[in-house]
Amino acid sequence: MVSQLVSKVGQVVIIIVELLKVFRLRLKELIGLLRSKMQHYRRKHKPSKHDQILHKLHELETKLMSVLDDLTAQVAAVKGTVASAVTLLDGLAAKIDALIAAGNSDPALQALSDDLKASTQSLADAVARDPRP
Repeated sequence: MVSQLVSKVGQVVIIIVELLKVFRLRLKELIGLLRSKMQHYRRKHKPSKHDQILHKLHELETKLMSVLDDLTAQVAAVKGTVASAVTLLDGLAAKIDALIAAGNSDPALQALSDDLKASTQSLADAVARDPRP
């Protein structure tokens, strides 16, 4: 159950990263198109109102890109946390395996070790699917 949840979280992170990339690309295309149209229109008409619109458009672009950068950084932080969790789970599983090897043959320890290894693998797989932040 834990490994399935971890796998789903990894998948969601990957989807969010891809959506942010597509959104950023489409937004830049849209803003570029609007700028081009506004500049073309400005050449034929009085520039005062259109300059204000272009200025506001530039401000909006700056703010949106800043928000996208923040979201991208947050997703990267989540991925870093996931990678840290993989390291932690690996260490815990190794300690449990050491207890088992030392003669503690409690079936609950083996089950816990197996569950930790499965969760670790799910996390590692999720990170490996998309190593980019």
